[in-house]
Amino acid sequence: MVRLFGKIILIAALTIGLLSCGSPHEQSHRLYPVAVDGKFGYIDETGKVVISPQFDLASDFSEGLAWICVGFGNGAKFGYIDASGKYVIPPEFDNAGNFFDGRARVGRMNGQQDQKFGYIDKTGAVVINIEYDRAYDFSDGLAFVQNSARVGYIDRSGKFVIENRGAGNFSDGLAPVANGTGGKFSYIDKQGRTIIPEQFEWAMPFSEGFGCVSNADGLWGYINKKGESVFKPQYEEAGDFSEGLAWVQNKQGFGFIDMSGKYAIQPKFSNAGQSLQSKGFSEGLALVVIDGLYGFIDKSGKVMIEPKFHGASDFRGGIAQVKLDSHGTFGYIDKSARFIWSPLKK
Repeated sequence: MVRLFGKIILIAALTIGLLSCGSPHEQSHRLYPVAVDGKFGYIDETGKVVISPQFDLASDFSEGLAWICVGFGNGAKFGYIDASGKYVIPPEFDNAGNFFDGRARVGRMNGQQDQKFGYIDKTGAVVINIEYDRAYDFSDGLAFVQNSARVGYIDRSGKFVIENRGAGNFSDGLAPVANGTGGKFSYIDKQGRTIIPEQFEWAMPFSEGFGCVSNADGLWGYINKKGESVFKPQYEEAGDFSEGLAWVQNKQGFGFIDMSGKYAIQPKFSNAGQSLQSKGFSEGLALVVIDGLYGFIDKSGKVMIEPKFHGASDFRGGIAQVKLDSHGTFGYIDKSARFIWSPLKK
């Protein structure tokens, strides 16, 4: 499995928000992107279309705004709308990401192939210069950036607070960083101090007090914030804790462990978690794969929504996106598996 520390948004990778997990800062009245005849609009939680399909691409809302794309293709431009569908920031960027900590990563082409990244605020003002070759979303108030001149973490004003270190996202006040080409991973704090010494082959940001790390044998386990091993490396794959459980994989398949390291759900699924673009449990349900099809289980491991979809996303606001066929037809279901919206329903 490929482990990613940041997401540089690629236009071709975005399909109705299936790869998006939503934001904890989303408005309480949620909206969901849908496609009708090749154009994107938004529905509310009842399935009512509240923003008419008019965009070439559209994202989930984050901190009250959603990026949209018009002129998909060589002339694609990205902007931001509010929950009424009104442009707050007109389409003028060549790339865009969701808002986190009041900042959104945007890109502009600098020549035919070269693209540079920076950050805007919610008025569309460029508050951190568009000059970086790499730029990640803000997390815990800091973001990793890199260009030929400087590399490290910046704060919301664009000031470097940590230099020549990176590039894991901060979570729980710590970030995993690799030490040199091919070097092992350690964890640093927001002052750039090494808190957990270099020792891991790979490391993930902390979640619910646990850091997921791997050893030289390629096995995954968990540490606490002191760097102590709490669950020894024993899993072929492992993911973040979410709602008190973490997905793990062994030779029997995918299952879930609790915060004591015991199996809460035995490994019996074909897939679960991060490889499905899922964080694990969300709103009491987790996405799993059985015999190649996607469904949902509860925290006892009971199948609550039968595996019958070709893809799906985590539940948020009581609704999950599902892929209805192998051609990329998407709809939305509630927790009873009732369709609140489907392009196949007239």
